[in-house]
Amino acid sequence: MSRVQLRASITLFLCLPLLAAFSVGAQPCGGDNPNLSLWAEVDVTFDRTYTGNYRPGEPYDYVTINPDGSGETFEEMDITLRLQILCGLLGQPPGTPIVGMPANEIVLFSPSLCFCAPKTADSDTDAEGWTQFSGTIAGGGCAQGLDIYVDGIFAGSVPININSTDSILDSPCFTDASDLGALAEKLGDPNAWDICFDYNESGPPTIDASDLAFFAAALGAACE
Repeated sequence: MSRVQLRASITLFLCLPLLAAFSVGAQPCGGDNPNLSLWAEVDVTFDRTYTGNYRPGEPYDYVTINPDGSGETFEEMDITLRLQILCGLLGQPPGTPIVGMPANEIVLFSPSLCFCAPKTADSDTDAEGWTQFSGTIAGGGCAQGLDIYVDGIFAGSVPININSTDSILDSPCFTDASDLGALAEKLGDPNAWDICFDYNESGPPTIDASDLAFFAAALGAACE
């Protein structure tokens, strides 16, 4: 199996009082020391590539979600997303992990999506400052990339794309007849192909019966 890796380091200048509770030894990151800043390093790994007409040979970077949480998972699509949070002096490489940052403070988001529940990290950061995201996103919509927020502050974007049986055109977070109508307008029409409705990412020329079957299995899906 092909292995494609994308790693990106994102530096955060977050010397904020809200972060003072996350201590590095006896010294909080931020707080009374304006020379300390919070850093985040993001590690995204794609272990699959596209084989159809859509971007053949490139990293498989789409996850198809449903409002009830029954959509594809990162693991099913062979995507690994890890995040390390560290503290260091401004202008120097960070090196001290932030241990125990709560999982619910580390969130994936996109303004293009409807979320039935926040997509938080799997666990609090460990002894090395690492946590990860797995599972699926309960929601709908179509997004090019996801944003990471740490303690409510934008940390950066990751190149993981989302599409959904819920087009969020008329009834966000509910896969219903309006979404079926939107799909029907594109079904079998080479001029109407759209990655947002291509649920198996097979690519042009058409949205086809396999996409309709995927949609049918999710019809009626709503937030739980």
